[in-house]
Amino acid sequence: MCYKLYGTNNNGVTFSEAIQRCKNEKANLVSLTDMYENGFVTSMLQNLNSNAWIGMDMTDGRVRWLDGEPLKLIRFGPDNRVIRIGGDRHIFQNVGEPGFSNEACVALDATNMVGYWNIIFNKTSKSHFFQKIFEMN
Repeated sequence: MCYKLYGTNNNGVTFSEAIQRCKNEKANLVSLTDMYENGFVTSMLQNLNSNAWIGMDMTDGRVRWLDGEPLKLIRFGPDNRVIRIGGDRHIFQNVGEPGFSNEACVALDATNMVGYWNIIFNKTSKSHFFQKIFEMN
């Protein structure tokens, strides 16, 4: 398995654009399934002072990895609230954003709360994103 960090500090991409770029390369945005993988990927952002899209989204109140990996690790930063409203449905709040939402995407924080994940509601551009490539033997 390979990891690749895309992007520059000058050119950002939206979450949807990052997904499409990964599809074009026959890859996925990264899913972080344990603390070792989270730490390794976070270390790739060292000295960039930038956040990066990861492959988690929240659609209709459901938290999921886009590649279908099970949710083994949840690492939202303290400024993010995830509130269960029943079954597998949740609502989300980010201290920097007004109100609650049941739709969001997620970025790996490498600026303030390094290694934690941030809930992003709008179509903000992030300068970097991670790709996970599965090598076939």
